[in-house]
Amino acid sequence: MRNTLLKVLFDLKQSVDLTDWLDWFLDCLGRAVDNAQSILNNVHYKTRLWDRVNLTPVNERQRAVLTTMLDDFKGHMNTSKYAKLAKTSNDRVKRPQSSTCPWPISP
Repeated sequence: MRNTLLKVLFDLKQSVDLTDWLDWFLDCLGRAVDNAQSILNNVHYKTRLWDRVNLTPVNERQRAVLTTMLDDFKGHMNTSKYAKLAKTSNDRVKRPQSSTCPWPISP
């Protein structure tokens, strides 16, 4: 990207035409706006989800698992992954408890 800018600026010295520079600048601005919109959408989604989750009591393990899943979790959730994230045993995760996940999670 820097090389492109330097080339555009060098070419600008030789000509009064600003078209190439404006094209480059508006392209960079468009990418920045798109990236900002993506980040804001992600923050808005997380805020709405936490608002729904906080309507019912949530223990620290559940909060830790949700935080990890929202930040950098890849793949599908299963009992062994949940046990690792919650730092507990597979047997404890497999026990039927209403407090394991008391709220539905949907976008």
